[in-house]
Amino acid sequence: MAATPPTVSDAISAYPDDLEEMIRVGLEDSSLTPDEQFRFHLSLAVSAFTLAERADINRLFSETELLYPFLLFSHGLQLRQPVTTHLLAMAIEGIMDGGWLRRIYGLEDVNPTAQFRATPSSDLKEWSIDAIAVWAIVQTLTESISQPRPSGVAAR
Repeated sequence: MAATPPTVSDAISAYPDDLEEMIRVGLEDSSLTPDEQFRFHLSLAVSAFTLAERADINRLFSETELLYPFLLFSHGLQLRQPVTTHLLAMAIEGIMDGGWLRRIYGLEDVNPTAQFRATPSSDLKEWSIDAIAVWAIVQTLTESISQPRPSGVAAR
């Protein structure tokens, strides 16, 4: 019997102290079937581009904005100024939307994998391209909490 692929929930509970593994495993797959993922992303895209449904995409960002500060703090990270949680949510959602776009364009493998070393001290592991992209965003838009804030920049 084939093993069930890990889900985002599995990644969060299995790797609470390891952001690298949480992103790599959590974006490997989801609990939705490819058809369910396609329908979800297509409906999300339609509502994002339909003026009457603009509140739905804003609600999605609002919900994820509540999660990201907790996840970042639990891994000793904070957003770099002037990045906001809304901008982080938009950047990550852009990656997540890529799968349905790749499927619409007819690609058979919408989230291929590659051997990737997240940091110089990390082991070489198989990562999906979406996980690599989210890792890059997190690394670019965040900094260690221990880094001093520039003068004149207030804490949130």
